[in-house]
Amino acid sequence: MLTVTIHLSSCCDNNDPQPLLEEKTKQNLVGPTWKVQDVTVDGANRTDVYKDLTLKFGDNTLLATKGAPLWQPSDTWSFKTEDKKTIKRGSDGLEMGITQTDAVLTISLVWNRTTYGPGRKLSISGLHVFTFTK
Repeated sequence: MLTVTIHLSSCCDNNDPQPLLEEKTKQNLVGPTWKVQDVTVDGANRTDVYKDLTLKFGDNTLLATKGAPLWQPSDTWSFKTEDKKTIKRGSDGLEMGITQTDAVLTISLVWNRTTYGPGRKLSISGLHVFTFTK
């Protein structure tokens, strides 16, 4: 009589795609400088308001140029959801949806704060959709 024993160990065959997804998402997001290509607010083109905006993600840092009043020059961020499709900004807890490919990053957020600056142009509220490229 022949007996075969098979030992399965989770350390050797990890089928959980979660760490791989997080690592791939973070690898693509972190490092390059993302340059704004297109911005819409409630469906209207508002690229002119953020035409020189750039974002640079670090492991948990976020640096922005020319993004006032919506983007602080220096902030923190973290993934909010397990599927890595939402990030949360540290300074104000704002949650932002993200989608990305190797070369394109899209960030969606609702900005509902009234900001007082030089004119209505810098005080746009609503659903913002930012499209960035590397």
